[in-house]
Amino acid sequence: MMSDKDQAGGLRDLARKGQDGDTGAGVRLPGSRGSRVIAVTSGKGGVGKSFLSGNLAITLSRFGKKVLLFDADMGLANLHIQFGLSPKLTLEHLVTGNRSVEEITLEGPGGIEFLPGGGGVEELANLDLLGRERIVSMLRRIETAYDYLVIDTGAGLSENVTRFLLASGRVIIVTTPDPAALADAYGVIKVVNRQNRGARINLLVNMARTSGEAEHAAQTLESFAARQMGIKIESLGFISYDQAVLDAVRGHQPIVLLDPSSKVTLTLREIVGRLLREDSEAHKDGGINKLIQGLEEVQGSKGR
Repeated sequence: MMSDKDQAGGLRDLARKGQDGDTGAGVRLPGSRGSRVIAVTSGKGGVGKSFLSGNLAITLSRFGKKVLLFDADMGLANLHIQFGLSPKLTLEHLVTGNRSVEEITLEGPGGIEFLPGGGGVEELANLDLLGRERIVSMLRRIETAYDYLVIDTGAGLSENVTRFLLASGRVIIVTTPDPAALADAYGVIKVVNRQNRGARINLLVNMARTSGEAEHAAQTLESFAARQMGIKIESLGFISYDQAVLDAVRGHQPIVLLDPSSKVTLTLREIVGRLLREDSEAHKDGGINKLIQGLEEVQGSKGR
């Protein structure tokens, strides 16, 4: 059986092929640092993580950015349902080697492109070396094709989830004011801070009944992170509980398209505007190349 160290070497060899220009029909351009990567995650399910991922990606597109939304909830992907899509090809077909990333990528709503995951697929939930290599190869092929790659991870801290969190330049943790959700979100913060200190960690409180409730939830996590880990968590604000959001989800439509003037839509525009301002002022070090390197490092650390 191949050791973890040997597996890490395989990933590095694959990545080096891309660095040497051997990317097949890839779109890597000389001197480019690649797309910015935003991983959206949560400590527990049911807090609106996928809702945020989808609407965030579309809002970025509305600001003139070319965006790929990647449903990386391995084995339990369902983001396509939110969009009312029924993909015939998914990440499963890429991982099994039958299809290319170009073949499985769909035109999504609001001008985004969408890479659907596979629902109820054991091979995705427990990726082997070959599956991980194919995902790295996929990332190489799209390295400079987009301004932003938005990754909708699974909830919790499975190995597949942590691989993406520990390799992304920006991690947005979605929570609700519920104490259990806050506790699980704090667990995610600890893991990201311990193993991906270069990441920008953001917090977004969803489904808050009042601004006071949202502020209390954010301050609770911020103070714990500062006191226990000595780090500053950057809050992106909050999204109010809104029946319009439930209507949009049940109607399989993104709220930012269904109701462009809603409070939720306007809040998302403010959040994206802030992210774009921050990114324009920062060095472009949170791109796909960093993601690939991070995925290799995560794999390599398993063998030490």
